[in-house]
Formats: sequence, structure tokens, C-alpha cells
Amino acid sequence: MGAWGALARGVVLPVARRVALVRSVASFIDGHLGRNGYERQREQFVRNGRGARWSEQIRRDIVRRFEAIDRNVPIQSSAGDGLVIAEALLSMSAEGDIVECGAFSGGSTAKLSVVAHALGRRLLVFDSFEGLPPVAMDEANDHHARQSAPCTWKAGACRGSLDEVRRNVARYGEPAACVFVPGWFSDTLTGANLPPRVALAYTDVVLPSSARACLSALWPRLPDGGIYFSRDLALTNVWTTVASPAWWHETFGVERPLIFGVGFGLSDASPYLGFMVKGIDPPGAYLDQLRVFKPSAEA
Repeated sequence: MGAWGALARGVVLPVARRVALVRSVASFIDGHLGRNGYERQREQFVRNGRGARWSEQIRRDIVRRFEAIDRNVPIQSSAGDGLVIAEALLSMSAEGDIVECGAFSGGSTAKLSVVAHALGRRLLVFDSFEGLPPVAMDEANDHHARQSAPCTWKAGACRGSLDEVRRNVARYGEPAACVFVPGWFSDTLTGANLPPRVALAYTDVVLPSSARACLSALWPRLPDGGIYFSRDLALTNVWTTVASPAWWHETFGVERPLIFGVGFGLSDASPYLGFMVKGIDPPGAYLDQLRVFKPSAEA
């Protein structure tokens, strides 16, 4: 399975072993990207364009546009997150559209739209555009391994209006690539709104019930080699539910895939991001294609 597989095998473990494992995963990735490694990550992202279809100049332009978004748009995801997901999209061969669940103010939407436009893929954006729905008592508080303070959620939090998102995408992204689907996930993540195939999904929805709704609707539409990215896997209440082998058997009738980045994220540059690759067992060779994870010495 290679280094990735060896580190990720059995990622959901009793707490003491899980903490040791995710720290080793974080250490492994930091060794590839550098501690607090966004600048090194950015250099690698551009370098990956040497002799490739998506050239260094195209990648520099993506970086320039992404950094303008980071400077000017309220955004929850990190600069490193954007490059990891962009590299996945530029490297992957899976067919289908891109789906985002949870747009906030449209910063990540604008970034995804830039790459979607370059690839000729659609970006479908699902959000209530009213913030979080009413929050059940057992979902009102959560924790993250990198934070000492608890996360507290209430209805209306994380709100970005549809007009605000559209404005930010129009100014910094590629609005022609976007389809906006307003409403609660329970109402909108349906066959009438979803494409037949989703090459890449990205969620940032914070509540376990919302995370389950997104994964339940989107995972069956990913083809082999499709990737499910999520910032929600950083939250204890979310990952303990979504990463449950019993939940996967009950929901999909399959074994749970390897989950990368649970709790501690992928690196200090991507401290909350996690992902799963569908139908690749072992996934090591596929992950090698996502060259942002490879040591710069190999470039």
C-alpha cells in the first residue's frame, strides 16, 4: 500500500492509538510539505506543471487568483486546502461534475469555480444561504484535536447570502461554471438537482446530520477514482459518525474506505481537511498522481 496506506490503515482506532496515528500522519505529510508548509506547497503545485498539460504558467495564475480570494473574501478553508483540492482536480481522471456543500461567503466557491472553468466541468453549489439549520442539542457542541476551545453551533451561524456568494464569485471566480442550488440539504440533495456523476465533492457543513446527508447523497454518485473532500472530518462528532464502519454498512452496504486527515488534517497548511478516494484499493498509486503530496526532491 506504500507509505500512505501504511499510515492510514485502520484510521479509526481507540482514542490513544488514534491520536498517535494521526500525529504520525501529520508528521509524515509535514515532512513532504514542510512545517507550516504553504509556501513549499505552492512551489510544488507550480512545479508540478513542468511538461504537463496544466503548465506552470496556468498553475501560477491559479495561485495568483486563489491568493486574491484569500485576501479579499471571508473564507473558512486555508490557502493550503485550496491547492490540495486544485491539484486533485488537475490530476484526476474521474469523470463528472464538482459539488460543493456549504459555501459560506463564496471564497471556496470562487476557488473551485476557477479550476472548474479551466477543466470544463460544472460546479454545483448547495447551501441554504441562511446559515445553519436549527441545531439539535446533541449537535450544538463539538471539538477539534487542534483546538482547545469547543466549537459551539447555533441556527443561522456560518451564513453567507446567495447575493454575497454570487458577488464574490463574479469578482474573483468564474460564475459561468456555477449552478447555485439554495435550500436545506434534506430538500435539495436529490436526483432532480444532482448530476449522474460527481468527480469531486467538497463539504464544509459542520453538523453531523448535515455531513451524513451530504455523504449519503453524494458518495453513490462518485465513480471509481472520485474524491470526497471534507473539512467536517476535523470535528469529533462528525468523524465518529461518518467514519463508523457500521454506518457505512448500514448506509451503503460496503466497507468503509480509508479516510485521510481525520482529526488533525493533512498538514499545518491544511489543518482541517480530510478526504476519501472511492473504489481504489489500495489507493497508493492513485494518490501518487496527486503530486502535491510528493517530496519536492522528486520534482
